[in-house]
Amino acid sequence: MVVSAAFAHPEIAIQILNLIYDDMMTSAELLEKYPEVDSYLKEGVDGTARPYNIEVKSSTYLLEEYKELKAALDGEATKEEISSAEERTNYDAIMAYREGSGDVTGWCKTHSRCKGVEMLTYLNDKDLYHWITPVYPQTTMTMKTNWANLQTLEEESFIKIVTGTEDLDESFSTFVSNWKSQGGDTILSEIREQIGE
Repeated sequence: MVVSAAFAHPEIAIQILNLIYDDMMTSAELLEKYPEVDSYLKEGVDGTARPYNIEVKSSTYLLEEYKELKAALDGEATKEEISSAEERTNYDAIMAYREGSGDVTGWCKTHSRCKGVEMLTYLNDKDLYHWITPVYPQTTMTMKTNWANLQTLEEESFIKIVTGTEDLDESFSTFVSNWKSQGGDTILSEIREQIGE
């Protein structure tokens, strides 16, 4: 995310992020205050259509939110006990679909949540799901000096491969060799040192 240095209020970018991905997701009052956002959520608009396509959630949030949604759908809890505004909206769409008065959104949520996330839950509960904790390293010293050149090397090499101006195998092997020798190996070593490998 880039904000112009000339912009008087750069903090607004973070405020929008907090509003969309935190406040609006948990506050029924805010959804009532901003009915256009509530409508947006009810229509099941994909995250890529939001001003920022960022998910600031735990890696297991779908499983956690589905557990609450399933309890409400099964009558073991109420809709109001679902902590996420988005899942409360999903509840309404799924219930309408089950009752025959829903639309394509209800069908979509039924299949993505009640079938898709239910499968993830099953795999997780049976210890058949391999969770990977991603690593986000800090910028290393070599990244500061070499990263721009490495990105240019990557872009130029891939363009040659995609356009067919160079042989795939030969061009990719040359790219890998150049990337490593121009600082890539050093960066990988610095990252390994950061994460204690």
